[in-house]
Amino acid sequence: MDAVSGKVDENKAAIAKKADQTALDAVSGKVNKNTADIATKANSADVYTKKESDSKFVKVENSINGLDTTTKGLNTRLVSAEKSVADHGTRLAAAEKSVADHGTRLASAEKSITEHGTRLNGLDKTVSDLRKETRQGLAEQAALSGLFQPYNVGRFNVTAAVGGYKSESAVAIGTGFRFTENFAAKAGVAVGTSSGSSAAYHVGVNYEW
Repeated sequence: MDAVSGKVDENKAAIAKKADQTALDAVSGKVNKNTADIATKANSADVYTKKESDSKFVKVENSINGLDTTTKGLNTRLVSAEKSVADHGTRLAAAEKSVADHGTRLASAEKSITEHGTRLNGLDKTVSDLRKETRQGLAEQAALSGLFQPYNVGRFNVTAAVGGYKSESAVAIGTGFRFTENFAAKAGVAVGTSSGSSAAYHVGVNYEW
């Protein structure tokens, strides 16, 4: 029994020693790794010198200054573009106003042309009516000139005639009386054959010696 108890105690001591060695090995490994990392960080090849750092800072500052210059240039262009757009907007507004003014003038001119066209149509009708009346009048005068006057003393006569001018024609009738061999009178009336014609007439006396 004592022999078994002694082995148990011996095993416990060996296990405790083994555990302490394992912990020590782990700590030693971490120390070695940290030492290597510190050596790497402290390696002069991996660290910039002050001159190199200053040079890099200067390059960065130059790049920033270049960007500032570019930004200012872009801002200047933007302002110029905005002014150009505003100028074009002003010109466009002026052009639109001019177009509107021309539209108003054109509408007024069209109204005036329409009014003149109406007047011209009325004038054409007036000229056409005047032409017709003139031709009718000439035809009626031609008919009136064809009426005869009485020749014998104390005789009463009735006479008729036709006349025409271009496309118009007229009919005339008349009467006369010779009072003496030296004095006679007659009257006549003529009317055109077309619709709407007016009548023409004459009255005359004749004295001979």
